[in-house]
Formats: sequence, structure tokens, C-alpha cells
Amino acid sequence: MSEMSDFRENYIKQLEREAEKALKDNEKIILEFIHFATNKNLELTTQNFKYTQISGIIVESPDILLKLNEDLFPDKGELLDYKMRSSI
Repeated sequence: MSEMSDFRENYIKQLEREAEKALKDNEKIILEFIHFATNKNLELTTQNFKYTQISGIIVESPDILLKLNEDLFPDKGELLDYKMRSSI
């Protein structure tokens, strides 16, 4: 393997370790959020959570914003009014 591909492979492994650690360190908060979401009829598991260096921990689920905030109503094009979104 070339030196550059070794560097790239090690970098990717380091990112994966960092993500695993961040998710493990925040496991209690993640589980509390899953419980909160269940009360809003939103099915989440730990698999919905990911970590990136840029954004931190994120949760991915279809229409999560609409399910967590019943006051939001999309328009005919399934879009949210910017003024409404920015007031959240």
C-alpha cells in the first residue's frame, strides 16, 4: 500500500472511533430523546443517530420535525414557511 492510502485508511478508522466514542459518551441523552420521541408517536432507535465532526450528533428520521412539532403545517408543495421555521 502506498503511504497516502495508509494515511487515508488510518484517518477513516480514527473518524469511526471518534464517532463511536461520541455516541457512547452521549448514550444516556440519546436514550432519553428516544423515550421523548416515543411519547410523540415517533419510533426511533439508536441506529437513527449518527455523529459527524462538522455537525456533532444528529438524528435522522422521515418528517421528524413535523412529528415533534404539531404546530408546523407544510404547504401544498410539502414545504415549510421560512418565517415559521425560523421562529422554532
